[in-house]
Amino acid sequence: MFYDWNRIWLACEIEMKEEDKFDDLLLKIIDEQLRDLFGEIGAQLIYDYLVNRYHLKKKDIPKKIDVFAKALEDYFGSGAYVIQRLVLTNMHSQLGIALRKNRGFAESIARLRSPCRKLGAIHIGDTIEK
Repeated sequence: MFYDWNRIWLACEIEMKEEDKFDDLLLKIIDEQLRDLFGEIGAQLIYDYLVNRYHLKKKDIPKKIDVFAKALEDYFGSGAYVIQRLVLTNMHSQLGIALRKNRGFAESIARLRSPCRKLGAIHIGDTIEK
């Protein structure tokens, strides 16, 4: 069997770039929400907490969204739900995908990654069809 390794490599490279776009968008929205809710100093205190307590750097949040969700719950208790819902609402809005209720934060983010990966592109502000 013959494989076109250049094509396979290109497909993998495209998928990695799309994953990076998704992560950049997610991090941008998380950062905006924290700064809107708590101001610059408050957001920085939260980022410091993530590093000191969970060894989670800001840039690593999208790849470790489950750790981020746990940290928010530990820090804010039931208030974490409000932050998570704001982030999810904005992500769904940016991606043009309907928000579904009754899913956990980390699971919802993982599900958002899937259609974006399959569809091949994330264009901020454009609608992605299901």
